[in-house]
Amino acid sequence: MTFEYGEKLIPNETRFLGFKESDYLNGIFYSPEDSPTTRIDKLISIKENFEAREQMAINIGLLERGLEVLDKEESFDRYDLRLKALFLGIALESKNANLVFLKGLYKPGELFQHLDEVNQTVTSISSGLSKYLNSHERGQLLTERQLLLMEFSGSTHDLPKLLGSMNAQIDSDHEVIYRKIIGKHLLGKSFVASNKETVIFSAEDVRFIIGLSGFHEDIWREKAFSEQHNSLKEKFEPDKPENLNKAVERARMIFHFEDIFGNSIGFNEQGELCIKDDEKSDKAFQDRFVDLFRRHIQLPIQIIGGDKKDNWSRGKVLRPEWGLNGVAGLVQTFTELQSGWGIKVHPDLIKKVQGAIEQVLKEALAAAEDALKNPETKYEFVKLKEVDEKATEADLRKLLLERQGILTATLNQFKVERVP
Repeated sequence: MTFEYGEKLIPNETRFLGFKESDYLNGIFYSPEDSPTTRIDKLISIKENFEAREQMAINIGLLERGLEVLDKEESFDRYDLRLKALFLGIALESKNANLVFLKGLYKPGELFQHLDEVNQTVTSISSGLSKYLNSHERGQLLTERQLLLMEFSGSTHDLPKLLGSMNAQIDSDHEVIYRKIIGKHLLGKSFVASNKETVIFSAEDVRFIIGLSGFHEDIWREKAFSEQHNSLKEKFEPDKPENLNKAVERARMIFHFEDIFGNSIGFNEQGELCIKDDEKSDKAFQDRFVDLFRRHIQLPIQIIGGDKKDNWSRGKVLRPEWGLNGVAGLVQTFTELQSGWGIKVHPDLIKKVQGAIEQVLKEALAAAEDALKNPETKYEFVKLKEVDEKATEADLRKLLLERQGILTATLNQFKVERVP
């Protein structure tokens, strides 16, 4: 598919990509240092990041033009595939496009492969929920249609990430783009669900999809996000329009573990929700969930000539709280599905998830201690992008000591709060 975009429109404000600051808050309270505004300003304080964000703003203009072209087509079927083609086309036309990366999007761990995997996991988990759920006490968890709509979110929720390079965006940019731009064009569009049904989106469907895809990340707001598990405790009819927001909260809590565990999670032959017990699933758990947490721990060190997993400088941020509060939300979700909805949860599921977090924290602390005690033996110090280019090794050692203290405190708190 090709599109004629005409004159490129550049939004006036690069800082918020043409959106409002309030669009990034979505009713969530952030501490000042964690707020989207603070993180954006820190990002664009580096010249190359600012220029990359300017290009992302241009690409958003192209997206709006492309969606308008799609609106004029006679057929709106397979809208998920049309969106993929549109986003990829914009990315390929983008200035300084990384063609090697874009041509490998179906490789393991890359974006299109991840979206396909999440879609398959959503389908599998929904099937298990429909089969094993005890709905006598609380009624429906979600309607059959809402479970089908989650498949569409599985296939499309991260697509806006293609509009900018990694150094152009913060995590919530792609959610805002989904809510404020894609959402305007979903009404009347359709996709083919796993049951072969063609689902045409109503206004209520659009609200559900936007609510889920437009707020599916928990980082920087882990506690607020995890509190949505309370929707699993309530008794209400999810098909009633007045209960839509609560139904979306339930969907988010389920979609969250489908997104971060990928195809490593599912139901076994005994009908238990578990990390599947096979070599392929264990690798998926390590590659997806465990490595995801590793990328939340950024340290100014890397192993000399070693495996990339030991390159702690490749982390995107230092956010060990994600392991603490994010996992607490997962535990609450699994516990509530078991106690309130009759879903069997394998005894080792929670242990395995918590064990992975503790494992990564201990590995990071061991690496930090080794680098500090035995410099240039196994680990070497490296500058992080946000660290002053003039930083000396002494500066990097001081930074590592500070981060070591943060990790130690997080691990101690995790040991206290983890489920026995």
